[in-house]
Amino acid sequence: MTRQIRLNSDHPSTPALQSYALKTGIDSIPDLLVAARIARGMTQKDLAEYMGLKMQQIQAYESDRYQGASLSRIAWVAKALNLDIQASGGLLGGRVISNIDLEEFESFPVGEMYHRGWLGPQEGGVKHLQRNSKRLVNSFFERPDVAHRRRYARTKQTPHEAALVAWETQLLRSAYSQTQSTHFDRNLLSAGWVKGLVGLSSKRDGLKRIPQYLQSAGITLVIEPALPGMTIDAAAMRQGERTMAIGLTLRNPREVEFWPALLHAIAHVRLHVSLGDWDTIFHENGAPAFEPFHEDADVFAREALVPSSGWARCTSRSKPTAATIVEDAHLLGVGIAVVVGRCKAELGSGFVLRVPSANRDVAKAMSSE
Repeated sequence: MTRQIRLNSDHPSTPALQSYALKTGIDSIPDLLVAARIARGMTQKDLAEYMGLKMQQIQAYESDRYQGASLSRIAWVAKALNLDIQASGGLLGGRVISNIDLEEFESFPVGEMYHRGWLGPQEGGVKHLQRNSKRLVNSFFERPDVAHRRRYARTKQTPHEAALVAWETQLLRSAYSQTQSTHFDRNLLSAGWVKGLVGLSSKRDGLKRIPQYLQSAGITLVIEPALPGMTIDAAAMRQGERTMAIGLTLRNPREVEFWPALLHAIAHVRLHVSLGDWDTIFHENGAPAFEPFHEDADVFAREALVPSSGWARCTSRSKPTAATIVEDAHLLGVGIAVVVGRCKAELGSGFVLRVPSANRDVAKAMSSE
């Protein structure tokens, strides 16, 4: 006898995931674990690093359908994937993120957190990690301002809440370690200030000047690669009472993707986080606007990068070529990547014009001498 088991999304606009015809009962669990890993967008290597195991171990488990795995290990894999196993399996997670139960420490990417040094000195390798995971995770989340935060994740797929909260916590820890001399005042984020920020896109060293420019308004910038299972590009966060923080993953390091991510984070700081609506808003480029406040952020970011009045005068609006884009960038006083981004937003996924200067690596540009 078989039963259709589906990994369900929590949002009606999320594309349906594949159904699997599986045997009823416990025999279906190995297939659910593999299906959940794929649905999370994680490779075997990603899952292994998430848990602090070797990739060969996950390969071995999946190749023999977890026949050699103990029940506790199977439960650990399920928790690491945030998989709720009942009559059917569903990815846990919501766009409004609740507080995470630290008792469910297996849900966190302890392997990757350990590898990145977030959990303290690396002593004793994987065995030390497995023996002390619960204590290390509790210590990592000991900051009082990490608990009871109001979080929203604008993502295309079901958010992996535990991964997002772990990443957010590390960003707040990093932000607090930086000296911030200016107190945040949302009035500092004037139209002129935003125009000056976008204007840095046209400067040779503009990307390197962004952190200092943000600090002038009381905003700390932290760049931290995404954890396995995460698909976000930016986050706007309240950091204490008088400071804001913006986190970037540089998941796609091209400059054409960088500016929309940064300006959406600025929009959420200005319009929502600073007013107390949320403490953290996660953003994925290209994710649908599920709520009205997403549309507000979209308008803010679009107009900040290329105002409609300026765009109406641009030749690349109707004839996007490398030459017209360069001309329009000079006309608007912005970088070529900003104009390419506007063309891409207007023309959709079919726009594939390649302009080398729009695709430079942001991480390299920001760290170069």
